[in-house]
Amino acid sequence: MLLTMLDLRWTVRVHSWLWTYTFTHGGAVSWLDPFNGKKGNGTWRIENNTMITRWNGSTTWEEWDVPINPNDARGTCHMEEGTYTLAAVAQNYYLQPGDVVYSGLPIIATKGTVATIVYADEIRTGGTIAWICKNPGNIRDGSKYGAYRGKQLQVKGLGGYAIFPDEATGLNAVVSVLKGFGRVTINQAMKKYAPAGDGHNDPDAYGRTIAASLRVNDSAYLNTLDLTKMAKVITGVETTTKGTAWPRVGQQGPDEIRKRLSGEL
Repeated sequence: MLLTMLDLRWTVRVHSWLWTYTFTHGGAVSWLDPFNGKKGNGTWRIENNTMITRWNGSTTWEEWDVPINPNDARGTCHMEEGTYTLAAVAQNYYLQPGDVVYSGLPIIATKGTVATIVYADEIRTGGTIAWICKNPGNIRDGSKYGAYRGKQLQVKGLGGYAIFPDEATGLNAVVSVLKGFGRVTINQAMKKYAPAGDGHNDPDAYGRTIAASLRVNDSAYLNTLDLTKMAKVITGVETTTKGTAWPRVGQQGPDEIRKRLSGEL
């Protein structure tokens, strides 16, 4: 049972209508009519024992009973046509590898982003972005390099980061990204890999640090270097600090995560 709304997608039935709702933990919600493709956006909030949704440009609003049952949510929909019973089922309540839950421990240097990520063998919370995402190079879009497709950690003020199934795949992704830059120098590569406009990056200093570690000049071309060694240097610069992890199987970790893994409600 849920006392607040999570990042979930729901099948919602009201009278003769059927919609798909997609909620975010931050208070946004969207709807889609799967039969005609119409869609819209709105907001949600919790008031006492009720979750209230309101839709942009519409007088329709809803009251969902709280606690919310992921298998059989109930409520009331208020429309111009009348007031109807609402029934909904969560499509993605049970967590799969690569899924993010925005609760747990704060992630280091993210202005308060709190998250837990589920993997096939373990659950991680806290630490740095590189550690919790098994993404030692802090790659943004890793869909071409073995990251979980369509799944990212969203960080306040920084955007999304790829989530990899393991650190080895994450490290190989750094090598692949470097190869994709073509015949460029270390300095030129860092301007692509860590551009100045992305957070607090200083690509020139970054390039000098990597060059010093490899004992070359930052004007050295990538095709003359061992890119696996360069990738390992990059992962050191990106800083991987551990948070808290526990096995996926067993009784460790918070109840809200264990219930969504085991199927218990």
